[in-house]
Amino acid sequence: MKIRLMTIDDHDSLVDLLKTTPGVALREADSKDAVKNYLDRNTNT
Repeated sequence: MKIRLMTIDDHDSLVDLLKTTPGVALREADSKDAVKNYLDRNTNT
């Protein structure tokens, strides 16, 4: 396994993972625009 910084290109895969994770619910904060804004503000995330 290789760990790297997330990019917005990872968003669709992230959503797929979250949808199949028991106990995890998607929210507006998980939208592509919201995640892009977060990543733009937190460049080392």
